[in-house]
Amino acid sequence: SRRAGPHRPSAEVPPARPQRRSGAGAGALRQPRPPGRQRRAQPPLGHPLHLTILSFPLIILPWIAITLGLSFLLAVSNVFFDDTFHLSEVMLQGLYYMSPILYNREVLSPRLVHWLQWNPLFPMIEYIRGIFFEGRLPSPLVFGVTLLFAVGVLGVGLWVFRKNEDKFLYVI
Repeated sequence: SRRAGPHRPSAEVPPARPQRRSGAGAGALRQPRPPGRQRRAQPPLGHPLHLTILSFPLIILPWIAITLGLSFLLAVSNVFFDDTFHLSEVMLQGLYYMSPILYNREVLSPRLVHWLQWNPLFPMIEYIRGIFFEGRLPSPLVFGVTLLFAVGVLGVGLWVFRKNEDKFLYVI
């Protein structure tokens, strides 16, 4: 009779030992993957990507227009009033906290959502969240109204800037 030794394998296959995980929770053990079962590729964001992401450049057009319009208005105001910089910091911080960047609409009460929807950034952030996470495009009517509002803010900002730019030299 042959005995199993260091150079002779035994007829019995030893059971698979659980493998240690590396990274977070490295002390935990995981079971080995059964043969024939493949690991699923995980999308980079943890959820599937949708084709609606291709509409992102169009969706941020109102955001760009509002940003430029407010920048023109604040630039003119900053030239004539010294406190504009400090007041705009406080207002922008308040606008940030009233925007759904830190929270979803679902975690808020409907009464609060009703008031937060007056924030011009609220629908734009909802559009971006919708195209990336849910794969849905914004309503054309609501997007059109948002775009008209943004173009209006840009127009007013440009008008005020052009009307006052010849006075900048005298004030500075």
